[in-house]
Amino acid sequence: MNLTLIAIACGVIALIYGIFTSSQVLGASAGNQRMQEVSGRANAESVIELIATDDDLAQFRLRPLTGKKHQLRVHLAALGFPIVNDRLYPDNAFVPHSNRADDFAKPLKLLARSVTFTDPVTGEERFFESERRLSIADCRFEDEGNGSDSD
Repeated sequence: MNLTLIAIACGVIALIYGIFTSSQVLGASAGNQRMQEVSGRANAESVIELIATDDDLAQFRLRPLTGKKHQLRVHLAALGFPIVNDRLYPDNAFVPHSNRADDFAKPLKLLARSVTFTDPVTGEERFFESERRLSIADCRFEDEGNGSDSD
């Protein structure tokens, strides 16, 4: 199966085009949803590609090669690029620190763009792509307090 996602993250971009990251991702404790990178043999692998930048925001194409819980969120945060509106992995001003429930007016800026897999029944290659779009401009528009209906 191949999965491609798009994320809007914050952080200052120095020089990053495409990277492969791998790490051991584990849960912190019972009852805690937050995962973390720890030392040890890698159990999570992701391909992260920079698509666009605008000041302190960046758009990435993400391809998880494994399927650990919150893998992409953890990898981007560990690289210094937490996803906009991510309340579990907040590390800067664009991501408010909060223990409150999810704010559906400010959703996590992570979009499953496409998925490809072999149908287990027919053996046919299947491909699905979302019609939704995610852009840096949408985040800027929301940040101004105007809301956003664009996808």
